[in-house]
Amino acid sequence: NSAFGGTGSYNTLSAIKPGAVWATLIPDGKVNINAGLLDVTMNGLSNELFGDGTINAQYIKAVQPALGVTSTLQGLESIVISPDGKQIYGIDPLSNAVVVVNADDLSQRQLIKNGDTVKQGAGTIVASGLSAVSDIAISVDGNTVYVASSDDNLITVFHRDSVTGQLSDLIEAEYSSNVTSITVDGSFVYAADGNKVAVFDIQSNGALTPHSSDISATDIDRVFAAGDFVYATSTASDTLF
Repeated sequence: NSAFGGTGSYNTLSAIKPGAVWATLIPDGKVNINAGLLDVTMNGLSNELFGDGTINAQYIKAVQPALGVTSTLQGLESIVISPDGKQIYGIDPLSNAVVVVNADDLSQRQLIKNGDTVKQGAGTIVASGLSAVSDIAISVDGNTVYVASSDDNLITVFHRDSVTGQLSDLIEAEYSSNVTSITVDGSFVYAADGNKVAVFDIQSNGALTPHSSDISATDIDRVFAAGDFVYATSTASDTLF
């Protein structure tokens, strides 16, 4: 209606900016509205009645298209919680990924997949040791997160930001055997590799160096340290060491 600033003829609204709302004035009495969007699968307005005593607001609902991609994560194999209780850290072996989740609302904070770049000082570094991640552990002070890879034979060391929970500044500790499980206790990291429990000393920057001796065992698949004891399990022999 030109009396209200219109052109006096029908116009096609080709687009709406993100966050914008399309609205129209309804004259006194009643009127039927048809509205929709071209080339979009949606539930539009078809001869919808508006006016006094009727519904005065209605919505055009677009159907989310099929994106043709798999879910970001396939599921978490192992998780740890930060000592301050703010974040949950988990691994997804099928996606070769480490994920950081906010504990208060379970929202995803960070996702690092094998081959991704992460912050390293003033620059970046490629996280190349996350193929078939097998276990994850966190230091007692919460400053360091350790991720084992059974394919790459690596334990990747991440610095953890105590404020945001973000992971960065990784260090890769090469290891010659198939690491299936890791655990942290005080100043040591223990890694199960099948025929022994390897012991690493934790340096001031979180990096790992081999300890003077390992713990001999057979068919070890999981390891857990608590106080003065280190426990290891063997699924093959149904044994607790």
